[in-house]
Amino acid sequence: KYEVYPARIGRKTSFDSLVLEILTDGTILPDKALNEAVKILKEYMVIFFPKKEEESFLEEGIEKIKLSTSALNALKDVGITKIKDLLDKNSKELLKIRSFGKKSLEKVREELIQYNLSIKEGKNEA
Repeated sequence: KYEVYPARIGRKTSFDSLVLEILTDGTILPDKALNEAVKILKEYMVIFFPKKEEESFLEEGIEKIKLSTSALNALKDVGITKIKDLLDKNSKELLKIRSFGKKSLEKVREELIQYNLSIKEGKNEA
């Protein structure tokens, strides 16, 4: 069973939130069933989104996403120059960067969601 709810990320309200209810016969845990389903879906998605395209995007400079000059400079100051570098960090690590606050983090999330990417959540996010 699944349900879809309207979701908001930053100021954008054109997103949906998917809630899945997973029932099993007990031979597999629900989270493992979901992980297996995701692996299968990823294999099929490669047909539509070849890996080369994704890899080249990850090599792009962080200027590719629309951030304020101060946020870009803050990221560059700590050696985050490519999108893949940005994705290697979690939210807690990013918030520790001088001149990179919650607004900057939210803007990064908004921009990355357009590419079906997201920042990992850090534990005890400030």
